[in-house]
Amino acid sequence: MTSDHNAVFDFLDTITDGVIGTDANGMIQAANAACERLFGYAPEALAGLSIDQLLSQVHGPEAAADESKSAPVEAENVIGNRKDGTTFPIELTRGTVSDSGDIRTIQVIRDVTDRRRMEQSLRDSEAQHRAVLETAVDGFVIIDALGIVRMFNRASEQMFGYAGAEVIGNNVRMLMPSPYYDEHDAYLSHYRNSGERKIIGIGREVIGRRKDGTTFPMELSVGETQLGGHQYFVGILRDVTEAKQAREDLAESQLELRNRIEESENARQELREQSERLSELAAENEAAWQAAELANERKSEFLATISHEIRTPMNGITGPLDLLAAANLSDEDRQLVDVARASAAGLLAVVNDVLDISKLEAGQISLERHAFSLVELANQSNAIMRLSAQEKNIDLAFDLDPEIPASVLGDSARISQVLNNLISNAIKFTERGEVRVSIKSELNAGADKFRFMVEDTGLGISREAQKVLFERFTQADSSIARRFGGTGLGLSICKQLVEVMGGKIGVQSAPGKGSRFWFDVSLQSVAAEQISDDEQAGPNGAVIGPLHVLVADDNETNRLITSRMLQRLGHTVELVADGDEAVAAVAEGQFDLVLMDGRMPRLSGAEATRQIRELNSAKASIPIIAITADALRGDKDRYFACGMNGYIAKPIDSRALANELQRLSPQRTQ
Repeated sequence: MTSDHNAVFDFLDTITDGVIGTDANGMIQAANAACERLFGYAPEALAGLSIDQLLSQVHGPEAAADESKSAPVEAENVIGNRKDGTTFPIELTRGTVSDSGDIRTIQVIRDVTDRRRMEQSLRDSEAQHRAVLETAVDGFVIIDALGIVRMFNRASEQMFGYAGAEVIGNNVRMLMPSPYYDEHDAYLSHYRNSGERKIIGIGREVIGRRKDGTTFPMELSVGETQLGGHQYFVGILRDVTEAKQAREDLAESQLELRNRIEESENARQELREQSERLSELAAENEAAWQAAELANERKSEFLATISHEIRTPMNGITGPLDLLAAANLSDEDRQLVDVARASAAGLLAVVNDVLDISKLEAGQISLERHAFSLVELANQSNAIMRLSAQEKNIDLAFDLDPEIPASVLGDSARISQVLNNLISNAIKFTERGEVRVSIKSELNAGADKFRFMVEDTGLGISREAQKVLFERFTQADSSIARRFGGTGLGLSICKQLVEVMGGKIGVQSAPGKGSRFWFDVSLQSVAAEQISDDEQAGPNGAVIGPLHVLVADDNETNRLITSRMLQRLGHTVELVADGDEAVAAVAEGQFDLVLMDGRMPRLSGAEATRQIRELNSAKASIPIIAITADALRGDKDRYFACGMNGYIAKPIDSRALANELQRLSPQRTQ
């Protein structure tokens, strides 16, 4: 190496890049100080080594000879080999020198390890961001300052129906219908010139256009950013078709709900408050079913409260009438009592209809399961309805299938309720002729399917009226209610009860040709020896001797009626007016049984029962029967849970009272 070359390499020791001079055969003739740091060789050890030992990609002598005739080439990426066997990335620049001397090629070596690491990190970061954008549920669209689409993620493809390649590189206007399509470029130009924003930085609802030409509503939020000195706009898109439809459905549901609530005149004020409450809830939550559910629940609670308040004074009507009916009356007086009892029964039927509606709406109807005779059920219906038929000079006939089993399992009370309602309607709407009731059975997979049918020769029903006949508050004709009365609830309740029992109900009729109502239910036929104690219909075992009964009721009329009923049954009675007095009377006196009102001032019947059960004597186990107007599902269980042994709903039926006394009599228990 010449002295000039030595001088040059002495100068190159001051730079951080490695510099190596090689001869025509690629043998190292000189290297600056940086090469020791890069490759790990002392300067004297590098002399005489081949450049191929340091670089994995290097030209041989022939290529080096060719390079001596050419200008310096651009930097290329090669791999460096350190003395310790490790490698590192290099950016290599080669150049040739004059033919004088030993050095023919200069190799400038730059360690790009940190730069490559940074570039890889950037690539990884970009890949992560792209993965996030591609898996996002919202659409992401990036455009440049001229409106050209630069990025179009997978959610956008699904939203618009375009593949990304069809959109990227084109004006974003292709995703817009008029007038957005026509205005977009002008808006961008105006923003670039004036800086005035209309949509950037805020969200708004706009219309998008799919590839197939259809349009849809979407929420659009636009942000602005600078990348590499260029201006870009990032749009975040969300298809709000379903949300918008849900809002419209919610509005329609609110309107329908409001109209239904306003139909009930008897509960107008209460329902108006519910409507306001529902409107508030609907504004907070776009789920219309929640608002409807709350409205039905509130309405059911209201109807149940009204029913409770009516049933309590009804006890003061039906009780005295029952007592009078058993007295020795003149024919004229007995006729008046019968009229009053019939009127009271009609009023109670309306109250029960209202209560049944509230139970059905709240899902509180539960079915009993006990053994009963369909023949006996038909006989009871005949006895109940025959007087009404005779008053109108109408024949009432029953036709029972001889194949009907002696005993079946089911809810006889609900079946009687439906059957008697259909018979009552048939008699009501028949001016002359007859009403015929039939019960037929058909064996079906181990259970009997029974069809109950009521046919009449009455007014008949038009086809249009039949479509709404089983809807609530509906009569076949507006004149029907004025002429015959009725709430319009009976058939709706029948339909729901039959469906709760797993059956079906229907009608066949024509104006002037009478009507035929039917319903089907499945009941399991059983032999007498298969009937469990819990399924036996009615109580067994007779009461031994009179009972000493404590009656606790805050209503003076109810106390009077209950005591008279008990005395007529041969029992002795003591009366108290609240729960505190009841607890004290049991603790101090000797009673066989307690009749406890559910709702009393100061101390309720439930709390009084709990205190009696905590007495430190045998009196803590005295039988207690609830007498209450609470008749919803769960009320009976609630009274039993507090320690009561029996339950009678108001108005009190003397037969039900006798049965409960008979069932819980201490003498019978002994």
